[in-house]
Amino acid sequence: MLMIVLAHSGAPEGYAWLYNPFFLSAFFFVSGYTFRPMQNAKEFVIHKLKGQVYPFAVLGIINAVMAVLVEHDSWIDRLQFLISRNRIWDDMWFIACLVSSEFVFYLLFRIIEKYLKEKKAKLIVLLIMSLAISYMGILYIRNVQVKLPWQFEHACSNAVFIALGYLMKQKKDEFIIEDKTKWWIIISIIYVASVLVFPNHVSIHAGEYDNWALYLLDAIVGIASLILFSQVIEKYLKNNLMTRFVVFVGANTLVYYAFQSKAIKVVKIFLTKIGMMYVSPYITSLIVAMITAIILIIPAY
Repeated sequence: MLMIVLAHSGAPEGYAWLYNPFFLSAFFFVSGYTFRPMQNAKEFVIHKLKGQVYPFAVLGIINAVMAVLVEHDSWIDRLQFLISRNRIWDDMWFIACLVSSEFVFYLLFRIIEKYLKEKKAKLIVLLIMSLAISYMGILYIRNVQVKLPWQFEHACSNAVFIALGYLMKQKKDEFIIEDKTKWWIIISIIYVASVLVFPNHVSIHAGEYDNWALYLLDAIVGIASLILFSQVIEKYLKNNLMTRFVVFVGANTLVYYAFQSKAIKVVKIFLTKIGMMYVSPYITSLIVAMITAIILIIPAY
């Protein structure tokens, strides 16, 4: 979430090349890791309605009201967030995409559960099928110009990361690493080397994946680095103020996602007035992102 705030704070390409290949795919991975395989479809739908769809609608309506009052947009344009891609003041498009991807994964999961009994076979088929769905999503994005409701094409193209997250949860005992710091450094070096040697433009919102296989590889390595980094931080900075702050941001993703562009705009206006926006974009984007993240503690709380 902090990377998203940084990205929207005017971060230069020097930062973007580092996080673009994995910072959104990580959300899909977490979604798979926390996936609850409910036997009852009605229970699953109600769970999603309460946990994501209802907050999406409420926060989206608040966004629409603010956009109409401040940006003088029309109500019809702003309320399109309910079915389609949003514009700059509606930052909820990715939440819709996540919900769509979870419904896709749930349907796939239930079909596999129905026809397969052996756990290992289920996981293998789940991974293969989600990979196929992801590639079909990529083909649709590249060849069909029609945007689907609730970012469905992007939900499909990233379904494999939900499967990977679910797979890791099922096999988490096999992913335990003793020397986390050493492996975090090694994997991070591999990741940085990969994005430097094989630059690959990625923009999920714009439907730009460049080399999809390379995106998949970069995203997996980037997510692995992020997981290890979080474990290193937890080990050495447990109960530290910064750690608690990062956990708080992660626990309040919906609110941060909904209001970060408004807070960023206010922060930029303030920094411009005091002359701070004329410093290096590498510095100002970090300052804007951190102030924004701190301000959003209030609505999140």
